[in-house]
Parts: sequence; C-alpha cells; structure tokens
Amino acid sequence: MEITTGCHPGRTTAKTALDVNRCSRRQHVGWNLFVCPPVISIDIKLGRCMLARRNQTLKPRWFHILLALSDKDLHGSDIVREVLEQSDGELRLWPAMLYGSLEQMVDRGLIEELYEAAERPAGASAKRRYFRISNAGRKLLAAEADRMAVMARLARSKNILPEERTT
Repeated sequence: MEITTGCHPGRTTAKTALDVNRCSRRQHVGWNLFVCPPVISIDIKLGRCMLARRNQTLKPRWFHILLALSDKDLHGSDIVREVLEQSDGELRLWPAMLYGSLEQMVDRGLIEELYEAAERPAGASAKRRYFRISNAGRKLLAAEADRMAVMARLARSKNILPEERTT
C-alpha cells in the first residue's frame, strides 16, 4: 500500500482517506479526497514514513506526544505530564487538544490505542485510555528528529547557535 501526495503537477494521486486535507492553493476549493496532499505520507510496503510536503514539519504537540510514547505505553494524563516535563513547561496539552491529536494520530497510524487488558501495563485501570507508538510513528519521529538535527547543524554553521559542547 502506497500513499503519496497528488495535488500538484509531478505528483501521483493517493486514493485513501488519509488524503483529506485542505489545499493551500486557491484553485482547489473545499475538501477533495483525491486532489489535496496529506500532511503525512506513509509507504507501508517499503516501511517508510515521511513528511509529504517540502518544508512541512510535524506539529510540535505531535512530536512531543510521539516522543513521550517512544519508550513506554501511556494514558492521557501521563502523556500530558511527560510532554510538560520534556518541554520544560512550555507545552501544555489541554484535554480537547490532547484527545483531538491522539484521535488524528490513531487515524493516521502513528499511534495505536490499547483496548485489550493483556496489552495494557500491569495493574492499569480499565477506565483509562492507553496508547502506544506504532512503527510508522517511530519512523516519523526519527525522521523529524533528524530534520531538526540538520537544521541545528545549519544554524551552528551560520553562527546562529553556539557550538555543541562535548563532555
């Protein structure tokens, strides 16, 4: 299964619901399942996950959610605490923002919700919704972290950021 962008010349057309996205170009009005490019492109056959649009970055809250889930399965309030800690208090995920993001990420195959008691951590409450990062989510997180590292190296080469300290 291959999902690619398909809105503008030189790109192939994707034929899945992941393509639902508003196009930034004025010639396309409204929603179009087979025209506008998705934010994320997933090629399951090749096991790759990448950002589809040039210069498109992963949403900061998605990056932090994926990062929080990268080493353990978590429920909503644990995700909020982890994101708050890893962002030094800069990013606060309110419930509507958190669960809206989680639903979108589940729909795109970046994370999965754990429904079965056997999948959940030992002693976990059945009332809490637990989530786990998927292989596609892990690959996308790695690609975004790599993109950020490249940008940081570029900024250092232009003396925008101080050189890295090696200790």
